[in-house]
Amino acid sequence: MRRRGLIRYASLNGIEHGEHLRPTPRLIGYCVVLTVLASLLAVMIFTRTDVEATLLHAPGAMFQKMPDGHFSNLYTLRITNKTAREMPVE
Repeated sequence: MRRRGLIRYASLNGIEHGEHLRPTPRLIGYCVVLTVLASLLAVMIFTRTDVEATLLHAPGAMFQKMPDGHFSNLYTLRITNKTAREMPVE
């Protein structure tokens, strides 16, 4: 039977003298950065919208002249579904 504690994060000096891993400022900083990044990812995933719409002027002509003398603008609407399910568009 093997002794307990053979597989762990420790240095040779720590194993020989029985010292445990103590938190250093670098270790604490990395833990804080990792926690902030994980929290930011979770917030961005849970607060994103299901649908995104972008309205832009159509490429080419900026407007059209109608037969009755009025002017008409041309637009392109792009709708992006960010889910895996079908969504009706009206």
